[in-house]
Parts: sequence; C-alpha cells; structure tokens
Amino acid sequence: MNQTSWLPEKIKRVEPNPTASADSPGIGVAHSHQRYILKAAFPGQPLLPASEWASHGLAFALDLPVPHWCVCELPNGQQCFGSRMEGAIVSNHVLPNSLDCVNPEVMSHTFVFDLLLGNEDRHPGNWLLTETGGAKILRPIDFSRALLWRWPPSAMPPWPEPSNSGQYYKLAWMLKTCDKTAPESMLDSIVSLKKDKWVSIVDSIPGPWLSDAGRRELVNWWWSPIWRVRVKWIEGQL
Repeated sequence: MNQTSWLPEKIKRVEPNPTASADSPGIGVAHSHQRYILKAAFPGQPLLPASEWASHGLAFALDLPVPHWCVCELPNGQQCFGSRMEGAIVSNHVLPNSLDCVNPEVMSHTFVFDLLLGNEDRHPGNWLLTETGGAKILRPIDFSRALLWRWPPSAMPPWPEPSNSGQYYKLAWMLKTCDKTAPESMLDSIVSLKKDKWVSIVDSIPGPWLSDAGRRELVNWWWSPIWRVRVKWIEGQL
C-alpha cells in the first residue's frame, strides 16, 4: 500500500482464478494491465474487503512481504479489495518443506501472524513465490478467513479444528520449516507495535467497507483483555 491506495484501480475485465477460490470473484485486469486477486463482499461476509485491508496493513507494518493492495473498481462500479500479482510468479502452490527463497523465515513469522488473526485457511495455495530483481521472495496472501471473519473474536483457540491452517503448520513444524526463534521475534514485534499504528491501519480502511461502530470495535481489540489472552496463548505455543 502507498499513498495512492485509496484511488481505485479501474478494472476492465475479470478473468477466472487459476485455482478454485471460495472468496474471490476472479483476477481483475486493470486498464493499466496490472493484475489483481480480487476480494469482494458477499452475503454472509459483508466485511471481507475490510478484513483483507486491515490484515494486509498490519502485515505490512510487521514487515511481512505482502503484495501491494488497493481499491479495485469493477466495470459495474462495485469496489472491492485487490491484491496485486507482483513480479514473475514462480509458484502459487507452496508446500511447507525446504524453501528456495531469500526469506524462509517468513513461514514462521506468518504462523504467528495467522494465530493472532485467527486465519484458519493457510494452505499451499495461499502463498506466492515470486521472483523480482533476481530474488525469489515468498509472500503470504489471502486473509479472507481471518480477523473479521469470526467477529467478535474469542480469546482462544484462534481457529476451529480441523482446519487448513492447523494441518499446514503442523507439517511445517514437523519438517522444521518453522523454528522457535523466528516466531518469537514476530511475537515481540506484535507486542511492541504501538496502538497509534494500529489506529492508523483501521482508519485507512475505505469508508463504505466498515461502519464507525465497527472501526471502534476493531481499534479497541488491540491490547484488549481478549487480545492479551490470545497473545499469551500464542507465547505458550512457541
């Protein structure tokens, strides 16, 4: 995200997703020829775009290499969330084994991040391995089943079992793709993130996507008793 993220990228057509998705209407091709993974509100989950926006903002603040995101305007005028498909995509199916990238610690960091947001749907298709400037970078994508997906949040556990995330990360720990040091450093970063940073992330959610009352609830969640119990629970898992 940058200062232009509130300006909608106008989409001229929507192409089918390369893999089946329950939460995305497709790949948006903009007039600029940029391509975006689109996320739109749908019956039963009207807060999905807001959840994606806040999750990406927090991930960016915590130095997770999420792709650029912005508002995308469809040909019918509907505005939705768009995550840009950046660089050359080496793979959009990443198993939790030996990682050929410059940032293998991102899997451990994303593990803690997903626990915090209750993201129950981390699986091989929710990563992008991209090559940019000669470097292969592993990027977590898709936070549709996180944060506002189950709101208000419980203190713990963060996701029901069985879940895609539970199975994926169990394998990652078994294969030692996740290690103890990297998750602890991510948890330290979460705990030290100042409240005003979180407030600015929530404030940046496009106006129509979240009510004033919803914004207050989301702001107050950070450092709340429920938030603190969840963070303490995550610490016990590491």
